[in-house]
Parts: sequence; structure tokens; C-alpha cells
Amino acid sequence: MELEGRIAIVTGGASGIGYATSRRLILAGASVWIVDMDKESTAQAADSLGPLGRVHTFIADLGGSDNRQRVIAHIVRECERIDILVNNAGPAAISPAGQASFTVGISQSLGMTGELCRLVSPIMVSQNQGSIVNVASIAAMVGGGSDWYSAAKAGIVGLTIHLAGELSSHNVRVNAVAPGVIDTPRTRILRRQQADLATETIGSADEVAGVIAFLVGDDASHVTGTVVPIDGGSHFARRPAERT
Repeated sequence: MELEGRIAIVTGGASGIGYATSRRLILAGASVWIVDMDKESTAQAADSLGPLGRVHTFIADLGGSDNRQRVIAHIVRECERIDILVNNAGPAAISPAGQASFTVGISQSLGMTGELCRLVSPIMVSQNQGSIVNVASIAAMVGGGSDWYSAAKAGIVGLTIHLAGELSSHNVRVNAVAPGVIDTPRTRILRRQQADLATETIGSADEVAGVIAFLVGDDASHVTGTVVPIDGGSHFARRPAERT
């Protein structure tokens, strides 16, 4: 029960990587707030995870700044602290045509992650303790998905490294994971739409959750500013051949 007594927030925590992460943190003893916009999935997640430990839910679309502020304020009122933030929520790698422009995509991905970090970090600084894990993507390193998606995820990597340096003296750690193609409900839809994704090495949500759980735990107490690729090494195959 390494995380016993700690308050954790997992955005997009009702399915996929978010659900697997919520489960790992609950099993480690944390009290987990699942923040998600899907009421049905959130209710199902709470029913499934409730018997394992303390789970709370908050229904919100984090695409808007007001909702981000409302979520954090509510959890602070209820719990008086926040020890762990897992920034997992974000728009899909490829949005339907006409739904998201480059600017909107950046705002809903990088903007969401950045603002939640900024809302939570003063709380963690005041506690002299905290851990943030941002879910980026291997697309930040090798491209993929769409232009705004790769740009936003690369921005999340830069944000992670900057905040790690800014907050390290306050015992607040900031790391990121960069998953490749992971078997989630969202990815299954994308794989049917894109032939190139069907040939990628597929990882599991539990594999990503395991890395996240390590990064927020005490075994990683000296780890900050790190970005961990989780793609089975498939990004190496995308690198251009070395010139001779």
C-alpha cells in the first residue's frame, strides 16, 4: 500500500489508460478521483473499482478552463490536498474532418494539460510534496496522428521538462509517458480507420499504467523531468536510416 493516504486525480480516468491507471493507484492505496466527461463510463468505472478501495468521480468536460478550475477547487475543498495528478484526458489523435482546427486541437490537448499543472502545482508546493505525470505520445518524437496532435504532445514533453526544473526544489516531481499504439476503445476505432496503425506493435493499457504507478510512487522519488517511451521499441523502426 505504497500510496496509502494520498489523493490522486486521473483525468479521462473512466476508460483505457485512465481506467487502468486509476485501478493501479487504488490498489496501491491511493484515494482516486476519476474525472471524465462520459457519465456512463464513469459510473461503470466507479462500480468496478469501488470494491477495491476509495474511488470518487467528477463529471466534467475539461476542454473548458472554467471546468478545470471547478474540478480542482472541488477536490481541494473535499480533501484539503492533492498528492498526484495524472493528466491523461485529451482529444483523439485524429478528429473527424472539420471538428478540430489546429488551434483548437492544441488548446484542448496542450492547453488542458498545462492549465491543470498550473492549478495543481501551487497546492503541491504548499505541501512540499507531489507528483505529476503527463500522458504525451510517441508522436511527440516521431510524428503521427495529425499535425496538431504531434505538436501538442511535443509541447507536453517540453512542459514536463520545464516544470520538473521549476518545481524540483519544492519536492514536486513532474514526469511524462509517451505511449505508442495502445489497445484501448479509442485506438480500436482508429485502427479500423487507418491501415498503417494495424501494423504497429500494440501495447496494453496496463503496461502504461504500471509505468505511471511507478513514476508517482516512492521508488521513483529521485526521478523527475523524465519522458518514458512505451511503444515496444517501434519508434526505432520509424527513424530514418543512417547515411553512410
